[in-house]
Amino acid sequence: MPGDALGTEAAHALELLRGRGDELLTIAELHADGVRAPAQALYELELAGYRLDRIRTHGAAGVGALGYRLNDPSGGDPARAAPAGGSRTSS
Repeated sequence: MPGDALGTEAAHALELLRGRGDELLTIAELHADGVRAPAQALYELELAGYRLDRIRTHGAAGVGALGYRLNDPSGGDPARAAPAGGSRTSS
């Protein structure tokens, strides 16, 4: 099953992303939810074939941050996904 070969951190990040659906999840939120190395976990997901959207968000103080979400109609399963054409970045 996809995700079985993922490390603990990446598997936890994937669970959090799936739980959020279309809502964005920031690096800080991943870290607060127990992912010790969030950027590395996201990178591992991409290497495993999961497609992620990176979308610039603006916090209450006007500070920009990147939010992440799964970009995959199959629910994030790379075995059922269409071939990846790269992830989208929005401003």
